[in-house]
Amino acid sequence: MKRLNLILLSMIISVSVSRSENNDKILLVKINDWDRTIFYQLMTTNEYKILQENLKLENSLKTKAFKLAEKVWKEKDDHQNIAYPRSVMKIRSTRTVKAYENRKDAENRLFKLQDKIQEQLEEEEDERKHKQRYLKGKARIKANKEYARQEARELMMKEARDIFMSQIELLKKSSEE
Repeated sequence: MKRLNLILLSMIISVSVSRSENNDKILLVKINDWDRTIFYQLMTTNEYKILQENLKLENSLKTKAFKLAEKVWKEKDDHQNIAYPRSVMKIRSTRTVKAYENRKDAENRLFKLQDKIQEQLEEEEDERKHKQRYLKGKARIKANKEYARQEARELMMKEARDIFMSQIELLKKSSEE
């Protein structure tokens, strides 16, 4: 599930970068998201500054969002005996990979990076399927149970991230007012 999210994120990324009147450089930016996914995006220097400001605001609201998310988590009937999984969140960060003068070069590099990520994810999935194909009897049952347990854990983590993200958005809106 996490791998699928990464594929979707890397494919959804907008490549349309508008050049400003003062010929801003186009930046290839690596973004580490809350759910530990990594994706790349093209943006101008002004867009990058806005993103940095947004990340500073989000990181300053993180502790409040965790407290609110824990309250929401405990209110749900399914999670009364389960502690809120704080470890699912990582601080969002960005890093400029390279600055380009030419938009076409930046897009080519972005597509290469996206293809590389996609290939890695496909290899991991193929390897998992290959391992499972040659298992027999109890070993296959055990592997299926482990896979189901991992899927259930990923769903729970996704729900925790969604709650956290909704709380971050609420806090951002209230801080803007």
